[in-house]
Amino acid sequence: MDLMKSVYLKRLIRVVGGALIVAAVFYLLIPPQPGMPHALRDTYKDKPLDVLCVGSSHMMNGLNPIQMFNEKGYAAYDFANISQAPWQSYFYIKEACKVKDPRLIIVDVYTMGTRQDVKNKYKDYQTVTNLSGFPLSFNKISAAFASKAESRMDILLRFPYLEIYRPFSGLTREKFTGGKDLSFGYRVFTGVEPYYDAVDVRDVTDSVPIHEKNEKYLRLIIEYCRENDIDLLLVNTPWCCVTPEAQRYFNYIGEVAAEYGVPFLNGCNYFEEMGYDCMTDTCGDNGHLNHAGVTKFTTFVDEYLAEHYDLPDRRDDPFYTELFEQADRWLEEALILSTE
Repeated sequence: MDLMKSVYLKRLIRVVGGALIVAAVFYLLIPPQPGMPHALRDTYKDKPLDVLCVGSSHMMNGLNPIQMFNEKGYAAYDFANISQAPWQSYFYIKEACKVKDPRLIIVDVYTMGTRQDVKNKYKDYQTVTNLSGFPLSFNKISAAFASKAESRMDILLRFPYLEIYRPFSGLTREKFTGGKDLSFGYRVFTGVEPYYDAVDVRDVTDSVPIHEKNEKYLRLIIEYCRENDIDLLLVNTPWCCVTPEAQRYFNYIGEVAAEYGVPFLNGCNYFEEMGYDCMTDTCGDNGHLNHAGVTKFTTFVDEYLAEHYDLPDRRDDPFYTELFEQADRWLEEALILSTE
């Protein structure tokens, strides 16, 4: 009997050992999978973060943190991804605040206002894309289970959804821990796709309630910021193909924000003030801004922040000036590559 137990134990050890070897080789060979919270931490080190910008691709190529520093000295970071759902934004905010204590969080509400059929508008691949930059944690598990996905376990383990276009790099320190991000989360587009059918929605003043799930997480974001003494600004990045229907949803978001005394800056109401031009400042694809449009919107937001918030100017601090000098060089190269 003891002999049989010994045989089974050896077999079990071989099976477990083999599985561990396969797992080790797999994680050794996969491309880098750094998480956004890690990149945020490694970029700013132990220095303060002033502004955390959260949202979908309308934020990712809507506000330029490098420009925010150059214009006002604000230390900012874009914590955004494609089609980021409000529930993903909520848990990303909580995860980011484990790394840094931002003075102000700016949340873009594009998806809250444009995606009311939440069962079909948020696709599996969008969930995968958003959670790929999320390190395994209670917040990621919560975000995964709040999201639409065929296989939540695949998302949590980052398999098989790997960014295989990146070269295999073996074992590197940054593979799972981040590394400095000189883009600060900003994505550069320089192409121009004129939009000829823009509608002036400023006269649309009535509202329509957003989907209850969108509203639930909008309120949770607001309440989280209040509980943690973090200023919150809601924005809607300007986009030329906004419709009266979408504007009514945005108006409702503004009403919810007003309940809490939270400001809402709807960029679709300020085309003239920021000099936004649908012929030159959009790269198409649901109204995304190109770099020219981002520059105008960022300046508009910078001026708003300077007037309404007491944020520090960090341009006299050598750490920040050196960091953003590197970021300026990155941006210069990115603009060249984007036009090629």
